[in-house]
Amino acid sequence: MKMTQQKVKALPAPDPSGKPHLHWDRDYKGFGVLCSGKSGSKSYIVQRAVRGKTIRVTIGPTNLHTLDNARTDAMGMIRDMRKGVDPRK
Repeated sequence: MKMTQQKVKALPAPDPSGKPHLHWDRDYKGFGVLCSGKSGSKSYIVQRAVRGKTIRVTIGPTNLHTLDNARTDAMGMIRDMRKGVDPRK
């Protein structure tokens, strides 16, 4: 989906399925929002392969980060991940 601050705010949490659900930003590959299946929490995340292993990093809760700030953080992490750097370390 094309993410906007309003669309992120409107995402259902907890997800009706009862399972965590990822919503990906169509403009920034590897950046998305993870909605909890059990609680009302939503977090910005980055997920990409680093040296053949898929890595997921939580940027932070959507209620504490603006979409623009989360994207800026995500782009830096994705750039590092493309170079083979694991941002968790």
